[in-house]
Amino acid sequence: MGRMLFTATVLITASIMLTHRATAFDNWGDLDAKEAKIIVKLLDDVYKFWIVFDTRDHVENMGRIPSATVTKEVFAEMEKKGWHSGRIITATKNFFNPANRPKDDFEKEAVQALKGGADFFDRVEVVEGKKVFRAATPVPMVMEECRMCHVTAKGDELMGALVYTVPLARE
Repeated sequence: MGRMLFTATVLITASIMLTHRATAFDNWGDLDAKEAKIIVKLLDDVYKFWIVFDTRDHVENMGRIPSATVTKEVFAEMEKKGWHSGRIITATKNFFNPANRPKDDFEKEAVQALKGGADFFDRVEVVEGKKVFRAATPVPMVMEECRMCHVTAKGDELMGALVYTVPLARE
C-alpha cells in the first residue's frame, strides 16, 4: 500500500511539474546544460528518496525486491519513454554486481570526484553521435539497513553514484 501511494504521488507531482516542459521539449529536446542540470537535480531527489523509501520497505517486509533493482527498472522505463537514461554505479572495492562498475571515463572520473567530496559531477559530451548532459551524484550509506546488502560499508562512506544522461538536442 505504501509503495502504491508513493508511486502515485510521484507520478502526479511529476505530471504537474513537467507537463509543460515535456510538451515544450518533446522529452527534453533542445535543452542547454543549465536546464539539464536543474532537471537532473529534480530526478536525483526523486530517485534518492525512492531508494531510501524502498529500502525501508524492503527491510520491514523481508523478501521484497532490493531497492537498487527497483531503481534500475525505473531507469529502464524512463529511458524507454525517451526521458533520460540512468545507472547505479559502485564506488567501493567490494561490490555485489560487476555490471555496476563504472564503464567509461566519465563514470570513472565521477567516482573519483565524488570520493573527493563533490556533490555533483557533470559535463556535456557527445555519446553515440548525440550531444548529452551527463551528471553523477553520490549515493552514501544513509542508514544502517544499507548494510544488509552492502556488508562492508562504513559510516557515511560513498557506496556508489547515480549517473544520468539527458539528451540536449532533438533527434
